[in-house]
Amino acid sequence: MKILVVGSNGYVGKYICLEILKRANLSLITALRGDPLEKKIDSSDIVIHSANPSKRFFAKNNPLIDYEESVLKTLLIKNICRKYKKKLILISSISSRSQLDTIYGINRKASESILDESDLIIRLGPIYGGDKNIGPLYDIFNNKDVYVDSMTKSAYAHVSFYAKKIIDLSISKNNKYLYELGSKNYLILKDFKDYFKSKSKFYGSIDDQYPNDTFEDSPDISKVFEFFKALKKL
Repeated sequence: MKILVVGSNGYVGKYICLEILKRANLSLITALRGDPLEKKIDSSDIVIHSANPSKRFFAKNNPLIDYEESVLKTLLIKNICRKYKKKLILISSISSRSQLDTIYGINRKASESILDESDLIIRLGPIYGGDKNIGPLYDIFNNKDVYVDSMTKSAYAHVSFYAKKIIDLSISKNNKYLYELGSKNYLILKDFKDYFKSKSKFYGSIDDQYPNDTFEDSPDISKVFEFFKALKKL
C-alpha cells in the first residue's frame, strides 16, 4: 500500500513517515510545498494530510493566512483526492471541538467539514516528545510564563504514539469517520508545575484538551512525568 504524507517535514508528519518506513507492507510517498501534488496523489493509495498549521497564536493574529493554509489547502487536496478516488485522512486537532470560540478552532472545524464519510478525520490532543520544545509543559518545565489557566486539563501523548495510531487507523477497515487521540487520562497544568517546583505564572483562560474516547493502547498520563523527569537529568 502506497501512502502519501502531505506535510512530511512537519513535526507530526516526520513521525508518520518514520512509522510507515517501519512497516514492510507499506510504501512511503512524501509531499512538500511546491511538489507536484496531483501527480503524487494519483500515484498513491491513501493520502494523509498533516500539513495544517498548528500555531494558535499565529492563527489569532493572522486569520486570513491561517484560513488559506488550513481550509483552502484542505479543499484543494480533497478535490484532487475526489478526482482520483483516493481516501483522504485529515490530521486535525481536538481544538476543532473544544476551541470553537477561536480562529484556530473555527478553521480546523471548517477544514473537517470539507471531508465526507469515505474519508477519515483524526483529531490529535496535546503532544510532547521528539524535537518539540515549545508549549505549556515545556514552558512550565523551563519556568516560563504560561498563557492558559493553571487548571487546564490536558491529555498529553508522545508524538510516536500519535504516529503509530494514525497509521493503524488509516489502514484499518473500520468505517468510523472520526477519531480523537490522546492519553487515557489527563494532567492538570498546576499539578505539573507543583511536581517540578516550577516558578511559572499562568495567564489566560482554561483550554481543556482531552479526547472523548480512548483506546486500549492509549498511554497513561504518567508517561509525561517520566519523560520530563528523564529530561531533567540530562
